[in-house]
Amino acid sequence: MIVNPEPLKQRKLAIPLLMAALAIIVLLSFIYYPHDEQVALDNGAIIILPVKITQSATNPLWQQYAHQESLIAQLHNSNAFPVLQVEDVINFVLQSSSFIEDSRPLQVTKLLTLSGASLVVESTITEHNNRYQLEFNLYGPSQHQNGNIQADDIESLYLDLAKLINNKTQAKANTNSIKSRAYFNNPLLILALKQLQYSETTAASETLDTLLSSDPGNLIAQRQIAEILLKQQEFVAANNIVSAALTHAESTDNRRESARLGLTLAKGYIEQGELARALSTLSQSRRSAANSQDWLYLAYVAAWAGHVNQRLGRYAAAKQQYQLSVDYHQMVGYQPGQVIGLNNLAQLALLQHNYSQAYKSIQRSVAIVTQKDLIDLKPETMALLTKVENKRQGTR
Repeated sequence: MIVNPEPLKQRKLAIPLLMAALAIIVLLSFIYYPHDEQVALDNGAIIILPVKITQSATNPLWQQYAHQESLIAQLHNSNAFPVLQVEDVINFVLQSSSFIEDSRPLQVTKLLTLSGASLVVESTITEHNNRYQLEFNLYGPSQHQNGNIQADDIESLYLDLAKLINNKTQAKANTNSIKSRAYFNNPLLILALKQLQYSETTAASETLDTLLSSDPGNLIAQRQIAEILLKQQEFVAANNIVSAALTHAESTDNRRESARLGLTLAKGYIEQGELARALSTLSQSRRSAANSQDWLYLAYVAAWAGHVNQRLGRYAAAKQQYQLSVDYHQMVGYQPGQVIGLNNLAQLALLQHNYSQAYKSIQRSVAIVTQKDLIDLKPETMALLTKVENKRQGTR
């Protein structure tokens, strides 16, 4: 039997060619798509910073926040990795001594320490030859990953980066999707928030009024106006605005904004001494925050509920709410929130003459302030420690 050797030769040549082709594909995947090492993340919040755009000579400030909001909307929320909203990120960054449109570079390490975040995401979009590229940096307490993604449109960049982040957190899409809308695609909103940061209250009010004349459904703008009115003790006007906004949020099943508007409404009742009404409103706000997995606002609501119960002399309920506030802040990783909650627990224990419990709470608070170098909270925390120690010594 005669065997034709040619097919055998071709097979022998095909094997090394196939191996070479596979090697090239693997190499290209490392070059053109970010390599996710799947380093385990510590539990904590996911913070998306404003997205820098360099595709044109002008880069309007509002676009950075509009793109940030779009990217956040693609991320999956979870108990272990809560995703902070644009407003929350602005507040956290401000506490890291960085203002909106600040010329100074953001201190990411300081932000990580203060926020207790699991991941802080920086990103920049560039355009070249009708294609877009997104360069990113992922910062965590024990890791730093960078890379770039290319696509034909910006939305695809967000989807790819969101997929990378969702793979890291292993968070699943919420089957009960949170109904929301884009707010920061209106240039006036970020302008108003910037004005508020610089205490330009009158200018901010005018900006928000102008915004609402063209975008009456902007619930964040309505809430910000109500907050300004509360500080000015214009309680009736604030109540009217926030009540109408809350009705709109509930009618559109926007649970996240329902929770946040509800808290503003409750604060107005508290300022007017309507404590029972405030507790009822806080309870509704708590349900909306839980349904939207808004752990940060669950912490805020619990803190205010503790305050109201304490004023009513319901100390057991106040203690429970203050502890919930600490627990929720711990889920997010927010260090100042934990300190404030522990200080509230210590002060409540002092009212009850439970000095050993007060000492336990303030010791935990002092440990966080010292380890995380929370200089803004240090004076009041150390003063409270001294007060507790004096009370303990007086009972010996």
